[in-house]
Amino acid sequence: MSQDRIQNLKPTALATLLALSEKDLQANIVSLLKVHGWMWNSRHSLAGFPDLYAVRGQSFVAIEVKSEKGKVSKDQEKWLEALRQLPGSAFVG
Repeated sequence: MSQDRIQNLKPTALATLLALSEKDLQANIVSLLKVHGWMWNSRHSLAGFPDLYAVRGQSFVAIEVKSEKGKVSKDQEKWLEALRQLPGSAFVG
């Protein structure tokens, strides 16, 4: 979620979002992907590969799901950096 969108959330919505576990965050992201017509996958793969990857039309996104307390590992950062070189988006969310 972008900084602008986070800043525009009501304080209670932001507190609720930040309190979610990574499992619950991922479930919410998957729900949004479905609603907006994305094809997605979350198979366990090589160490560090993002938790979710999704495609819609010519758009691709890779998402490493982290809670407020979560930290990106070195393997995760390597994958995200490699994916950022491709057309599309790769981020921690």
